Amino acid sequence: MMKFYMTPGSCSTGIHILLEEIGLVFEAYIIDLLAGDQYKDKYLAINPKGTIPTLLRDDGTAIPDSPRHQYVCTGTNDPWTRAIYRAMIPASSP
Repeated sequence: MMKFYMTPGSCSTGIHILLEEIGLVFEAYIIDLLAGDQYKDKYLAINPKGTIPTLLRDDGTAIPDSPRHQYVCTGTNDPWTRAIYRAMIPASSP
């Protein structure tokens, strides 16, 4: 099952809603920014940049806060990655 690391009330909330709307099965994990959870070793092992949100796919691939790099580097045609990419990158971005 995919895992979605997020902080409620942040930009990750929109991605959480998108994942629910497209019917993706995932577990949500709350990262408490005020407590510094994003800098703890356990989270940095998933996303070394310590940014929010991150989607950890079933295959262990992490799609970080800006999946542009994942999308461009892998040249993926995966519909989930494309949906996350479109949702997280502003329309004015190249």
